[in-house]
Amino acid sequence: MRESGEHGEESSEQIRVSASVICLFLFFVVQGLNVRQLYTRSLIAALCFHAYQQVSYMILQRVSPVTHSVGNCVKRVVVIVSSVLFFKTPVSPINALGTGIALSGVFLYSRAKRSKPKTKTA
Repeated sequence: MRESGEHGEESSEQIRVSASVICLFLFFVVQGLNVRQLYTRSLIAALCFHAYQQVSYMILQRVSPVTHSVGNCVKRVVVIVSSVLFFKTPVSPINALGTGIALSGVFLYSRAKRSKPKTKTA
């Protein structure tokens, strides 16, 4: 007999796969089927993602998980700000407020980390 969690996970997985198939079908209908270009872009995306994951694990070995999480938050803010500047996307006041809160949190975290004395553990 199946548990309710297993059934929910299966239906969620089926929805994701179905949505992916539909999106791929629509993409090929609109863009045209160019298999070589699809393979090339998929390979480049996979290599970039693999390199990103490797660097992320290397950084995680050198810093605490909280510092890594804050660094990831900073990375997201930098990506958002640089894409807004590069693509000249208009920013709503709520988006600017959210970015400001994120930057303030990172600033306060780094100040608190610097001011806290390091303790030695045996």
